[in-house]
Formats: sequence, structure tokens, C-alpha cells
Amino acid sequence: MNPEDIPKAAIITYFGTCTFNYSRFCLRNAESTFQLLMAGIIGDLPFCEGVQPLLEKVAAVQNLPTPSAVKALHEFLAIMNYYYRFLLAIAANLALLYISLKGMPKDLKCGPLQEVDFCNAKNALQLLLL
Repeated sequence: MNPEDIPKAAIITYFGTCTFNYSRFCLRNAESTFQLLMAGIIGDLPFCEGVQPLLEKVAAVQNLPTPSAVKALHEFLAIMNYYYRFLLAIAANLALLYISLKGMPKDLKCGPLQEVDFCNAKNALQLLLL
């Protein structure tokens, strides 16, 4: 990496400033490379074992109505993507919801199968707390 670009890729954490002295992918992928590195390091720390979602956050997801607009579906999928590491095979439950967003539609057209996937995804998150 060019020495003058090193400060541009610096990331400030609670542990201090982290810099990349070398990047295989130039600056355009430095953040994602760092995120993967941190996920690998932090995920192996003993205090990360037994981590699970907060009860009030899961309750908020359970109270979400079925999305009726594209934006609402995007928001729901963002929430589920946040919890993906807790949910095994959640992608299978979300597949039809993602397909309904294919082609960037202006209006959301959800059928009974999408409704089932929506409920299954919410229930999968709820089951984590049992």
C-alpha cells in the first residue's frame, strides 16, 4: 500500500487505531477485509460465547406487521441480516422475500408464500430465546 494511503484506511476502535500496511485489494475493499479479520478474531474470544439477542429487540421484531411496502421489507431484511449469525439457514426462510425485491419494484407484491417466510423468519428469531 502506498504510505500516504495508510491513514485513509485507518479504523478507530475501542482498542486503538488499526491501520492496514498492506492491502491485496487496494482501498476499495479495505473495510470489508478488516471486518472479516475482526469477526474471525473477536468471534474466538471467550467473552463472545453464549451471546444472544436481547429479549426486547426480539419482541420488537415479533411485533412487526407484515411488510406492505418495499421500504418496510428492506428494513425487515436488514434486521434479519443483523441477526444472521444466530440463525442457522435463515437464508432459506428469506429467499422468497428477497425474490420479491428482484428488479427493484416500486410496489411490493407479496403472496401467501412470502407471508409464510416472513412468519418463519420471525419465529426463528423467537426460538433463540427458548
